[in-house]
Amino acid sequence: MDTPSHFGMGKGRDNAVTGTNNLPSHDALNNSNDQSHNHAVMSSENQEFTADGTVNRAPGMKLSNDGLEIQGLDLQNLVAEDVQTILSGIVDILNDPDQQDTFLTANCANPLPTLNLLQVLLDRGDLLPSHRSALMLALTRLAKLTACYPDSLILSGIQRIGENPVAGGGHADIWKGNLNTSCVAMKVLRIFKHSGREKALKDLCHEAVIWRQLKHPNILPFLGVFKGDGSFDHLCLISPWMDGGNVIEYLKRNPDVHRLPLLTDVLNGLAYLHSFQTPVIHGNLIGVNILVTPSQNACIGGFGQLRFQDYLDYLEDTSDNRIGPLRWQAPELLFTHGETAQPSTETDVYSFGCLCLELMTGKPPFSEIRPGGAVIRAIVNRKKPKRPSEDLRDRGLDDNLWSLMTECWDYDPKRRPEIGTLLEFFENRKELTSEPKIFRG
Repeated sequence: MDTPSHFGMGKGRDNAVTGTNNLPSHDALNNSNDQSHNHAVMSSENQEFTADGTVNRAPGMKLSNDGLEIQGLDLQNLVAEDVQTILSGIVDILNDPDQQDTFLTANCANPLPTLNLLQVLLDRGDLLPSHRSALMLALTRLAKLTACYPDSLILSGIQRIGENPVAGGGHADIWKGNLNTSCVAMKVLRIFKHSGREKALKDLCHEAVIWRQLKHPNILPFLGVFKGDGSFDHLCLISPWMDGGNVIEYLKRNPDVHRLPLLTDVLNGLAYLHSFQTPVIHGNLIGVNILVTPSQNACIGGFGQLRFQDYLDYLEDTSDNRIGPLRWQAPELLFTHGETAQPSTETDVYSFGCLCLELMTGKPPFSEIRPGGAVIRAIVNRKKPKRPSEDLRDRGLDDNLWSLMTECWDYDPKRRPEIGTLLEFFENRKELTSEPKIFRG
């Protein structure tokens, strides 16, 4: 099936339970809130005037002449100063680990009002970086603990296209759909065991709430969560459909395209993720997770393994702490002396070096090694991917770039280049590639 892959998935395979009837119902988990998750508008339509003079800013939040109303919370008649007071008070609580745990535990029984409040506060444009980081972490923890997400994430009116998924990977299938007049990609998590239903919903909520906070030209936009309907009983994460597909497919169709501008796009997206006060780690930076926009720019997708650096404990079940495909993973994630692997900005940099090689050659790292334990042994024995024998200078791979890639693969994470160093190198090199990108669809 030669169709674009979205969210960073390969071709579809296997049969798995994916319907919402096989997951704990999001509403059922929160039936104490009668208003939970009955809203559905796309983020681009979140500002809407109603007959009573209300401006609907987002589902779960509305600003009228009577004041600010957040669904499930009695916050009418608040003015900006009141919101700032609430923000300051919540941030003070969240900055104390013990108080944060107490706060989140107290809200687990009825999490939606707090989830809605945290999201409304995060949507403010004037947040200090420290405040944004604290709110994001708290929102993510509460969503993961309760398998819930804010009401403002919900979409409706999506129509599935076709009877089968167009792509898939080990943990999700991708369907194509329509939202109004726009094509969208619909990501449905796979569930292979009955016991995995609740965990799958928690994973989906965790991915959704982090992805919802990310806004950058080189990050795949998140449109929302679709709970399914009578014709499509699946819980989905929704993003725009990219006709260009993933970057591997794009380069197969356009082999003469210079790789450096695409890699620079990826670096800009990665730098954005790492720029949060508590860095957001991608954890799965491989070719199929890089999508090509209509303007032939690269954007990062494949957010199933997003997490915050140094906050692995909030994921609860660290025994099932998945990492990405082995060939792209840093040695410290594969050989940890019994400790839990800790993805970091440095492991993302290692993976970026592997991505450079993948885009230059069209092959995965260590392509000369057969799948299996031999790949792991090579990585933990400090072997680095081999330089391709063919001359790829026309694609951008020269001695200078190869030297930088090998630095990304340094066995010592602290010796790998900083994102800023990588960006400076690629931005300077991109200026030398004046040829336009060619797009053949």
